[in-house]
Amino acid sequence: METTKKKKFDIGVKVINKFVVDAESEEEAIKLVYRKQDREILVGSAMIIDYVYENEDEQASERNN
Repeated sequence: METTKKKKFDIGVKVINKFVVDAESEEEAIKLVYRKQDREILVGSAMIIDYVYENEDEQASERNN
């Protein structure tokens, strides 16, 4: 039985969410969002796959073999 060799892929992911924050300036609002924990940002977020490319390091090693 022949097994197919798995490849490595680079996958770009965008996480989209929106926050309403009370701040005195845009800069402060940005800082408040940057200080949020990853879990806070991911809850309720939409995820979009932006790109998928075969890993270049994997391609190079295959060409050299």
